[in-house]
Amino acid sequence: MISGQISLKHSLQFRTLHVGRRAKSAKREYFSRMKFFRRFLATMTLVLLAFKAVVAFLSWVEKQEESETDAWVDEEEFEDHK
Repeated sequence: MISGQISLKHSLQFRTLHVGRRAKSAKREYFSRMKFFRRFLATMTLVLLAFKAVVAFLSWVEKQEESETDAWVDEEEFEDHK
């Protein structure tokens, strides 16, 4: 009788453990998907910001080339270059 009770007890513990593992596995899978989604979103945001920075820099360079410079030029240096 005692051995029957023990095997029933072990059986219930095994079921509880097995169900608990499935629940943990599903939870782990959910969090790994969320982790992947967050990392993917962060990577895409970083790529977008880098692209925006490059475009802004190139447009600034183009604007600098188009505009005239109102810099003070030393007349002696200017005559030396002629």
